Amino acid sequence: MNSAAIIRAKIRNTLPPAFQKAHLRNLNPVFRKQLLSYDPTIGLVLYGPVGTGKSFSLSALGRYLITQGHIVRRVTYEGLCLQIRHSYKSDTQTELDIIQPLINCDALIIEDIGGNKSIGEPESDFSLRTLFIILDSRLEQRRPTFISTNKTQKNLALSFDERIESRLSLFKWLGCGGVDKRRNSNQKNRVVSNQ
Repeated sequence: MNSAAIIRAKIRNTLPPAFQKAHLRNLNPVFRKQLLSYDPTIGLVLYGPVGTGKSFSLSALGRYLITQGHIVRRVTYEGLCLQIRHSYKSDTQTELDIIQPLINCDALIIEDIGGNKSIGEPESDFSLRTLFIILDSRLEQRRPTFISTNKTQKNLALSFDERIESRLSLFKWLGCGGVDKRRNSNQKNRVVSNQ
C-alpha cells in the first residue's frame, strides 16, 4: 500500500464519515491561524454554541496531523464514558485497555466535554476521574489534547472539580461563533424538498 493509501486509511479509521473530508483550507483564514497556534505540548479547547463548526474544525486539524505522520485518536466524551462502563461487564476488555491508547497517541481529540450536564450541574465522580486521568497523563507526557465543548471556561469549571479546572486553564481557549450550521442546512433541505 502506498503512503497516500495509508493516510486515507488512517483518516477513515480516525474521523467519522461526516468529517472525513474536513480540511483546514475550508476554514476562515483568521480562525485557521488561531487554531494552528496551539501549544504543541498542551493543545486547545474549542468552545461555542451548538452547530458552529467545532467538530468540523477539530476534524480538519486531526486530518492535518494525520497527514503530518502523527497518530491521532478521536472520541466523543459521552461515548468514551459509555465504552468504559461497558468494559465493567466484559471479561476481555478493561478500563485501562480503553484509556491507554488515548493517553499514548500523539494527538487526542475529545468532543463534547460537559455536554451531558446543564450549566452548574456537577459531573459524576466517574466522569471526573476519567477526564482527570486522561488530561493529567497527557499533560505529563507533553502530548496535545484538543477538546470541544458548548460551555465557556467558566461554565465548564462549574461542572468539573478544581483539579480539572486547573489543567484546563493551561489550554488555549478558542471560541467558535455564528449560526447553527446544521439547522441552516436542514432548513435549505426542507425548502428544496418542498419545491
